[in-house]
Amino acid sequence: MSSKGATIAHGIGANALGDPRAALAWLANFLVQRGECIPAMSIIMTVGLSRAHAAQEGDTVTGEFTLLNIVSAIF
Repeated sequence: MSSKGATIAHGIGANALGDPRAALAWLANFLVQRGECIPAMSIIMTVGLSRAHAAQEGDTVTGEFTLLNIVSAIF
């Protein structure tokens, strides 16, 4: 991930409990213990690969992903 011409984070899918699927399994098991479940049609993002980064109005943040190529967000 980069912003203002500088790299601000690196990450890989395995950073999410070793495998994003493991993170999803952990969530499902945790909810079951509380008597809850994941509602049908839920969108779950299991791959928080870096800490959150602040963005200012006008900033462009770019991420490079193996399967998605390059994505950018303009704030």
